[in-house]
Amino acid sequence: MKVLVFGIDGGEWSLIEPWAAEGKLPNLARLMARGARGKLRSSFPPMTAAAWTSFATGKHPNKHGIFDFYELAPHSYRIRYTNARARRAPSLWRLLSDAGKRVCVVNVPMTYPPEAVNGYLIAGMDAPGTQSRFTYPADLYADIKQAIGDYRIDWAYLENVKTDDARAAALKQLLEIEVVRGRAMRYLLRRAAWDFAMVVFTATDRVQHYFWKYMDAAHPSYEPDKAVRFGDAILRAYQTVDAQIGQLLEVVDDETTIFVMSDHGFGPIANKCFFLNEWLRENGYLVPRRARQRAGRLLRTLRAAEAVLKETLPSSWRTHLIRLAPWLREKFVSAVFLSDIDWSKTQAFSDDQRPYIWINAVGRFPQGIVPPDEYDRLCDDIIAGLRELKNPDGTPAIPQISRVSGCATSPTAPDIVFSVWHDDAYQVAPSFRRHEGEGVLTTRQRFAGRGEWNACHRHDGIWLASGVPIMQGCKLDASICDLAPTILHLLGLPVPDDMDGRVLTDALTGADNVRYVETDTVTPANSSAYSAEEEAEVAERLRGLGYL
Repeated sequence: MKVLVFGIDGGEWSLIEPWAAEGKLPNLARLMARGARGKLRSSFPPMTAAAWTSFATGKHPNKHGIFDFYELAPHSYRIRYTNARARRAPSLWRLLSDAGKRVCVVNVPMTYPPEAVNGYLIAGMDAPGTQSRFTYPADLYADIKQAIGDYRIDWAYLENVKTDDARAAALKQLLEIEVVRGRAMRYLLRRAAWDFAMVVFTATDRVQHYFWKYMDAAHPSYEPDKAVRFGDAILRAYQTVDAQIGQLLEVVDDETTIFVMSDHGFGPIANKCFFLNEWLRENGYLVPRRARQRAGRLLRTLRAAEAVLKETLPSSWRTHLIRLAPWLREKFVSAVFLSDIDWSKTQAFSDDQRPYIWINAVGRFPQGIVPPDEYDRLCDDIIAGLRELKNPDGTPAIPQISRVSGCATSPTAPDIVFSVWHDDAYQVAPSFRRHEGEGVLTTRQRFAGRGEWNACHRHDGIWLASGVPIMQGCKLDASICDLAPTILHLLGLPVPDDMDGRVLTDALTGADNVRYVETDTVTPANSSAYSAEEEAEVAERLRGLGYL
């Protein structure tokens, strides 16, 4: 038995199913026809870093400890960037390697620095760049470069794309990267024997974030004149991935079980924004150090200065500047998002970028003021207030809210996470961008999200499986945490009993012999593996992709 997993970042059934039916995605259509499939519920939050780590560990974020590409450093109000060392549970490829199985893992997010596995590993987008040691073994990149040419981790400057010609060039680059990635994967699959292999294609996610409005005539930012040129951009991304899947299927035999999965789904962003820190201020949970007008002017000036630098300095110059003085980015991020808060009077705050809320608790933060006996009441009050927010039609604006409080395995996690990833999706926006007299949850005639994002994640992604042990025609919705225990079972290994997922026995033939092993695999918190220079590289990529 061998298992090969294809990850399609942001894979969305509402696009794949009709395109496959029309013959535009022949390889996915073939797998769909002869296997099992369904919706794949993502992690909560359904963010790239959290979701892929939930797949890799079979655990929810409150256990594995990664919620996003960044977190607040312990006992501070400082943002730091996360990577695989922040993971507090063993990966699927670690468990397989320890059991003597050979693995080949390519481009899975949150795998840097690459762990020593029984086989090969090429780290994903959290790797600083190809100048870093992003492969295991360390000399693997040199071998790949000699065999197939240059390999690129990602293309990081979509946020700076402003013209049609630049958009066309960006799209071309993104698709070329996936072709090379497929070539690298084929080289590795042929190079040595393996039991488990996986590759993640990310172009679908990038293109959907930035090109959805050209495909969707109902989008509030739809541009019909540009749709002629870019209306098929997302289809082209899926077709590129489909072609790579087809070529990789030619490398494996009929005894190989195939999985296709995504970390989350996708859909358009509505023209709404939520000024979270302003809501916290209005409700008495957050106290600014300055009057809103003064703070707004200062922060808008800082953001304008950054915009000028982004427009005038080539990306290579910006990266070089940050390498020379990496503390500049930290100071800037702190100034823009966290410096205007009076910590001595603030009970709760957000970073004004994500739907995350931290409680300024005594002992957890340097100037924490919320004592332990008030913590639960405060969380309940904030959640009750969020539930009262309504859309213009009277429906709840926030359909899902989760408490992450009291989680000893994730001390840097936010205390409250709420959903903005639904059909009426909106963005958390920095409060200094709020116009005077505007509500905290507002609809604008035209709202551009982070960078030029015009689509974002959805809770339900995709999964399908095909092969001898898979029940053909089975329709079954699953959780992203279910795939790791299912793969362990298929490869003849026991499932750790502390995984949150289950073996998908309803989609398997003869799956009544699932074995479990008692496990206590929580690992202590670890610091970031990045040097100051590496952190600058990662921050620039995340910024360029619109994640910050």
